[in-house]
Amino acid sequence: MTNIKQPDWDNAPEDATHWECFGRNGFWIKDWDVATGEHMFLNTTGRWMLGTYASNRTALTKRPAKSPVYTQAMCDAGELPLIGMECKLIYCSANYIGTIKYISTSCVVVKQTGRNYERAISIKGLKFRPIDTRTDKEKAVNSVYNGNLSVRDNLANAYDKWVK
Repeated sequence: MTNIKQPDWDNAPEDATHWECFGRNGFWIKDWDVATGEHMFLNTTGRWMLGTYASNRTALTKRPAKSPVYTQAMCDAGELPLIGMECKLIYCSANYIGTIKYISTSCVVVKQTGRNYERAISIKGLKFRPIDTRTDKEKAVNSVYNGNLSVRDNLANAYDKWVK
């Protein structure tokens, strides 16, 4: 049985529109023309190259539509997240990350990330927070810039993460 590599859309090139599964590997694709089969694919050296093949490819995966984002500005303004937004929920000292399925002035239904069920939670006492989407590098730079950690601490953390 072959393990087919699945696309990691979080780390895909920003202009990639499709993923083409090819054996155990795959290729990022952009500018796909269904009629002619012409497209650009990202080769192993990181350069976009012209490619052509039959337009009835069944192994193509289209980039999923981006879901709306619950931002820090919305949180600061006291706005509730919209249906379909993923956010962090803090309730009774427990943290959940999930997608909002229903929301009203009294309750919210959320599909918790990594779970196969939805849960209804009372709005009373519930806090919504945006998900921190910064990379580890951005977090480290912000920590040094904001004075939260000493340079020594950041270098030790970087060493532990990248060298060990």
